[in-house]
Amino acid sequence: MALMVENAHNPSAVSKIIYDLYNMDMQSNINGVLDKFFDNIKQLYYINYSEFIKQVSFVLGSIINLNDYKLCIDIIRNINDVNLKYKIVEFFSYKWLERLLNNEDEEWSSEQIVFMNSFFQQLKVKDIIKIIKSFSFEYKEDFICRVFKKTFEINASAYFMESIKQSYKKLAQEIYIMFSDILKDPKKMFLELLSFDEQIFNKSIIYLCEIFKDFIETHILEYITNICYCKNTQISIYIVKWIVQNNKNQAINYAFLSESIKSDNPHIFKEMLKHFKHLSKWRILNLIIDYVSNHDSIILNNYLVENIFYNNEIDIIFDYAKINNFERILQILQLHYSYKINLINNEFHMIDVDVIYKSVNSHFLKKMKVIYSHSLLECVICYNSCNRIIKLDCHDSHMFCEECLNKWIFTHNSCPLCRSTININNAKLVFLAN
Repeated sequence: MALMVENAHNPSAVSKIIYDLYNMDMQSNINGVLDKFFDNIKQLYYINYSEFIKQVSFVLGSIINLNDYKLCIDIIRNINDVNLKYKIVEFFSYKWLERLLNNEDEEWSSEQIVFMNSFFQQLKVKDIIKIIKSFSFEYKEDFICRVFKKTFEINASAYFMESIKQSYKKLAQEIYIMFSDILKDPKKMFLELLSFDEQIFNKSIIYLCEIFKDFIETHILEYITNICYCKNTQISIYIVKWIVQNNKNQAINYAFLSESIKSDNPHIFKEMLKHFKHLSKWRILNLIIDYVSNHDSIILNNYLVENIFYNNEIDIIFDYAKINNFERILQILQLHYSYKINLINNEFHMIDVDVIYKSVNSHFLKKMKVIYSHSLLECVICYNSCNRIIKLDCHDSHMFCEECLNKWIFTHNSCPLCRSTININNAKLVFLAN
């Protein structure tokens, strides 16, 4: 026996030792061999986990082949390492279920049922669902559900929700059909879904919404806040889409729009804007301002950038924010229009840019060397042909009209085209020769 334990250093040797001990009716010694084997490969757990699993699976597979339930239970009972014990229970559960399912015509004995129950009760529901999903044969969903119904002591609601979360719609449907009382607490199940932080398949979410249809229709106003604050964007968006498509009550849509602003949820906000095309841009901006005031807001920033900055309404927005002391709006405007809005003595001021352009123009045009061209030249920014154009010293083809260059030079010391540092005093003023 001592020699056998000493030789427990690789999967093949350990498998043979276990087989010999079992045939010699020395099952009580198998745990000692396994302890030595696990001790020998424990470093693999940290440095090469996949190899660790491969070697452990090889040895455990040889134990499964002995077809002895009690031996498996005894082995698990004698393992002290919690993580290792869980992995072995998971492996045994998969292998025994595979063996039983491949024997579809064979009736399960009461001993087998007790044995499998003892394993499943040690595993998390999500891991049992993963085991079920790993089977490739077509009958798995229907058959496993029938097996669950007849044998295992399961919490149907837990398995139903975990099937939804893991995007295993077929299994969820089978469980729902077989357990008619599954929706005892739809509120709890709905909130549990919103707390799920992993990826989930949209058809599973839609299926769950269909199942919860009556509950959602009667209680949706109570849970709009929960949906908007859901960290899983994928789940929240699909639930919102489903609600909007299946509900013609505009008040609920408006509640979602308002709550998305309160919670600063840009994803639901954008989704709801599709259903409020009749609202003016200013009405929506006022809605945002009403809720976010002077707080940091992704929605406010994005909405100003996307809808205001490119519509020549900067002056109106600035005056509106200044009068109402909306500091956050002023900060955003100043960030994007720093050449036009300055912060002086902690107050925001709109500068008359035309006056500045003229003063800058008169300052550097007087010092430029003048050259002449026999053809009209184009500004590389606005593509307008001009009688007078400025050529920078970074490259002969980098030529700009005064208006475009003035705006750039006021806040930069580089070429607008190549970003090379320039000395404006070295620029040349090009006139069209008569």
